Amino acid sequence: MLACAGGKNNDQAVPFEENPPFTVVSAYYQPWVAGTKNGGKGMHLGVILEEMTEDVRIGEMFFREQVVRARIDQNNPDLFTGSYKEEARDVIMDGESRQEAQNTPPFSFPFELEEDEMVLSYSFRGESYFVLLADLEKRPLLAYPSQGGRYDNDN
Repeated sequence: MLACAGGKNNDQAVPFEENPPFTVVSAYYQPWVAGTKNGGKGMHLGVILEEMTEDVRIGEMFFREQVVRARIDQNNPDLFTGSYKEEARDVIMDGESRQEAQNTPPFSFPFELEEDEMVLSYSFRGESYFVLLADLEKRPLLAYPSQGGRYDNDN
């Protein structure tokens, strides 16, 4: 069962909205892997919302240290989706500080979330809000087919 956890006791800098101007019907995450050797892996996210008024704009999905722009599904206007690819991070370790200064500083994720939680941002009448969605459905791994060749997982 999906729960909006607006009343959850946490030390977030941004408070969660307990009564958003829409109803969350369901939310899910689905891991995926590419069908090619170096195609990577990532996550698909989805949220079905109903009873949403015209002055609500859905923004981003915050999930497992990732921020994804929510998009309306072309086939279902109640479904908002997002996807990301997990990127390997190259870090320069060098005795010379000028070399290490080329490293990109780590992104400071604004929320402490459990594995099955997502934060959905939205604006309503010009104000920004965040709602915490808990107990997300985990869908089975989606393995995309290979593109005309054998996939060797030797990495």
